[in-house]
Amino acid sequence: MSDLLKTAHFLSCTAQAPRVGSARRLRAALFACAVAVLAVLAFSGVSPEKAYAYDANAQTVHVSTVDELIEQIKISRQQRYNHNVVLTADIDLTNDEGKIDQIIRELGSLTFGSKDYPFTGGFDGQGHYIIGLNYKRDLWVPAANTGLFSFTDGAYLHDINFRDCYIGADYRCGVLVGQATATRIESVRMVNCTLSVTPANNAVSLITNAGVMGGMIAGEMQRSSMYNCTVQGGRVVNNSVVAVSGLGGEGLYLGAMVGSAENSVIEYSRVLPTEQYYAERVNNPNLNPYEYSTGKYPYLTEVYNRYEVAVGAVAGQGVYVGGVLGYANDVDVVDCFSTAWAHTWVANYVGVGSGNIGYVGGIIAHAKSATEGANASQIIRSHFAGNMESYQWNSLAIIPIIQSNVYLAGLVERDWEEDTGLYNSYFKRNLINGMEDKIEPYPEGYVRTCGDWLGLDYSGSQSVSGYAYGPIVDDEQYKSRSFWEGEGYDFAGNIERRPTQNTDDPIVSGGLQSETHINKWVIDEKLGIPVHGSSVKATLDFPGAGSVKIGSSSIDRTTQVTSDPYNFAVQGVSATEAELTFTAAVDNEVGNPALSEVSHEKNGGFRFQGWYRAPGVTANHIQQGSHKFFDPLVPPEPNVGQVYNDATDRLNLVYKAENTGTGDGRVTDFADNDLFVAYYQAQVLFHDVNGQVINKADSTTDLTPDVGDDWYNHQDKLPKVAEPVADRTVGNVASNAKFLGWTTRMNAANGGWPNATSTEIDSMKADGVFYEGGELIERPMDLYPVYADLVGQNVTVIFEGHELDRDPLTNVREKVGTAAISLVEGGYELSVTGSETDDKLPDGYRFLGWYEVARNENGEMLDTSGKEISQDAAKTLDSSLFKTGFRLSAD
Repeated sequence: MSDLLKTAHFLSCTAQAPRVGSARRLRAALFACAVAVLAVLAFSGVSPEKAYAYDANAQTVHVSTVDELIEQIKISRQQRYNHNVVLTADIDLTNDEGKIDQIIRELGSLTFGSKDYPFTGGFDGQGHYIIGLNYKRDLWVPAANTGLFSFTDGAYLHDINFRDCYIGADYRCGVLVGQATATRIESVRMVNCTLSVTPANNAVSLITNAGVMGGMIAGEMQRSSMYNCTVQGGRVVNNSVVAVSGLGGEGLYLGAMVGSAENSVIEYSRVLPTEQYYAERVNNPNLNPYEYSTGKYPYLTEVYNRYEVAVGAVAGQGVYVGGVLGYANDVDVVDCFSTAWAHTWVANYVGVGSGNIGYVGGIIAHAKSATEGANASQIIRSHFAGNMESYQWNSLAIIPIIQSNVYLAGLVERDWEEDTGLYNSYFKRNLINGMEDKIEPYPEGYVRTCGDWLGLDYSGSQSVSGYAYGPIVDDEQYKSRSFWEGEGYDFAGNIERRPTQNTDDPIVSGGLQSETHINKWVIDEKLGIPVHGSSVKATLDFPGAGSVKIGSSSIDRTTQVTSDPYNFAVQGVSATEAELTFTAAVDNEVGNPALSEVSHEKNGGFRFQGWYRAPGVTANHIQQGSHKFFDPLVPPEPNVGQVYNDATDRLNLVYKAENTGTGDGRVTDFADNDLFVAYYQAQVLFHDVNGQVINKADSTTDLTPDVGDDWYNHQDKLPKVAEPVADRTVGNVASNAKFLGWTTRMNAANGGWPNATSTEIDSMKADGVFYEGGELIERPMDLYPVYADLVGQNVTVIFEGHELDRDPLTNVREKVGTAAISLVEGGYELSVTGSETDDKLPDGYRFLGWYEVARNENGEMLDTSGKEISQDAAKTLDSSLFKTGFRLSAD
């Protein structure tokens, strides 16, 4: 913590009145004040801090090499630096030890700024990585604040990734920044990095120890904000041995993300298992992330604070480990989670006073506020699903007192004022394997939710503030979406969050992103916990055309598939997802019912026409039966863009979307609530009466037709096409035959229908395979012309009693028979076919004869009373009403 804040802490201690009946706390407060006095004396003579404001319009500097980075770092140490640095390429030092040695000789470390010249600009990593920066070598001399930034004030650091880095430091450090003041840290990711921090004066500490503030991302935050940051794998570690210790000094604070923070916010950030875990569970879905092997948890990010004193006197040392944060004073931890392995090892082998104590908290190790009820920290909608342990060896004189797995708490271990607010926050109890004892899962074990000012259990009359917090024993409940939704966790991604800090400070209140924002959660079925993530969807726009698939993600190793355009495939992705694969399939296989109206070899059925990305689609289902939803998403006039991996291969069925993995939402191939639509078309071909394909524009027959323009979107209108030109000359269609329309039902003879009867036409219409033009296209089709003689077209056959059936055909009586008219040797023949064997009528029925329905001069049917009956009405009226005409036959 800063010198001024230490002074402020001393003043608050002297002014604070003890609680009634709490002499024990009074003594502790006085002792804390004494320590603060010593601390002020040790750090006197510091000039007041200046406040800077980030300038987005300041000069932009593009950096693509380590030498360019070194050049800017040198400038930043000589004067106030407020430029906006933009990283345009990865900085990979994995196989360049000579360059690292050069950095150490010239700069000490690859670090922007200094205490006199804090970095006040911006750094945009654009999702690029700094890789292999490893200070673990003989040449290295540890110092404070040796991360990428030493001191920042009013800075904006975002979208930076680190991989396989080893940073060593004294006193205070983070891989990103040592001390961040009024700084916005956003979308920073640490993968398999190590931060090693030790006390600055740990050899002999006769008066006081300067303490430790170490976090993978930041050593210390003051009036700062962290959002959407990730720590995955690696370790944060202090491994110190002190020969002689006097008064103890400042606490030794380690956190998986931040060592110490005051008046700050940590929001929507996470500590994940290692990349190795996610890689191995692809082929081993039952892989246990909490596997304990050879004394460690190989799949968990480690935070380890080990402090050993050979001879200790007067006062012991507080050694702290937090799954997110080590020390908190007026800090809000919001929508965060941690799966860290947090543990301490403390020893005071020869003691004449207090021993050393290690405190482990799942979220915060030590929470403190200046006055009771004021500036209290809060943990809101956050959870711990890692593991913890502790080991202590203290001695009274030379008599050892050994304790294992004590001072452990699932959320906050040491709540100094007992005023930390816990809201909808929980922890998952896993098996703890300590040095001497093993704690079984709660409630058999004794890991509590929160510790009091001494790190012990709360007394019966006191409790933390807040509601809905504690351990969750049932693993099934822990991965229950409905449970967490009931606790206010946002799984739909539609709850706008606002800054939690009630302050005018723009950085603490949200900084450069002070507007409302979304903190979305998903369930990781393999981990069995809620994690940060998004949902990405995919569908196709043409029913029956095929299917679409979203490949596995880091939190869901199953693929998501749909062949139903109206019910999307939905894949959960983590906030740091780097890659997703979308695959479309075209179904032109025999047996696809959507191809039932395709009959010609030249018909291509369905075809895929590209992937289109629609942002901001919150629905997972839409109303069935209409293409209206897709009209603005696919050609001919899409308002979204087509996506592809190769501009020369835009119709590739496979699209691989890649992100930086930071979740920054600026330059990404996929984001939360994206819908990827596979655009399909169906082919519709028109034929002449002999079955040859025609040109729909002029109805001419072409033996080698170009069918490239015969593709249609779902529910395009069927064009009105004139009768084929050749049908009257070479198609054997009579001159008096009338062209009626098109059908997908092939005539057994040659495809088209040169002279269809009313029965055949009624059957086509009843089965929905007769088209005149203007209908909506729902599938691929081969259409054949339908003609009918004018006389034959005027003959309607009605089977008496048909109106009693569900079938709309007037010439059919269900389970009785069928009446028909057919063309025979230039004339028309009426026939009745029974439904029994040998076309006989069933028992109880006999054929009585044919009756001609009377018509008026306009050709309209008349019933027995002479009333006009429409063709449609005739389908439902009692057929006896039409027995008004001449009896044609008696047999």
